Amino acid sequence: MLSFEAALATAESTLMSAMAAYEKSRIELDRAVGVTLDHAGINVSDAARGQVNRLPNVPYVAPRKDLPAIELPAQQ
Repeated sequence: MLSFEAALATAESTLMSAMAAYEKSRIELDRAVGVTLDHAGINVSDAARGQVNRLPNVPYVAPRKDLPAIELPAQQ
C-alpha cells in the first residue's frame, strides 16, 4: 500500500511541476508577443490619464485585503 501512496505523491508532484511550467510558458509567450497588458485587462491610456475604470484581471492573483477598497466608476 505504501508503494501506491508513494507513486501517487510522485505523480501529483509531477503534475504540479508541469502545471507551473505551463503557466510560466504562457506568460513568456504573452511577453514575447507583447500582449501581457491586454490579457491582464490593463489599458495604458486609462492609466496615463489617471482614470482606471476596472481592476486588472491577473490569473492567480487576488487583490490585497490590507488596503482600503477603491470604488471604481460604474461601467456603461
